Amino acid sequence: MSTSDLSARPAAAQDPIDALLAAGRGRRRAGPLVASAAFGRRGPAQIRHDPKQLVDSAVVPILFTLLFTHLFGGAVSGGWLRAFVDVNPLSHVASAARDLTNDAGAGGAVVRSLAATAARTPVCAPITLRLYG
Repeated sequence: MSTSDLSARPAAAQDPIDALLAAGRGRRRAGPLVASAAFGRRGPAQIRHDPKQLVDSAVVPILFTLLFTHLFGGAVSGGWLRAFVDVNPLSHVASAARDLTNDAGAGGAVVRSLAATAARTPVCAPITLRLYG
């Protein structure tokens, strides 16, 4: 179909989208409140469609809290979070990496992280191989 064929068609037979574009009316970009409202409406609809997303949306804030606690070494943590940091193996790994980076040598944090890894491997490796192997 050539361009002369398109211009020969009556205006009523043209696409409605073409008519809107030809009218020259531009759409304003949605603001932050409109975008937030759209995400707020879509979120529950997606959770109804796939309930596993509810678990993801509930767990992510907790994981980020724990991640940043490890990242900053629990410097700003309260009582329960400090107790968690003290027994969490990831905290020992982060402390070991800091010690090795700062030339503090292979101190207690390195030994604790290696011991935690050695203790977990015989339990987790067979389970992982059974599930994914």
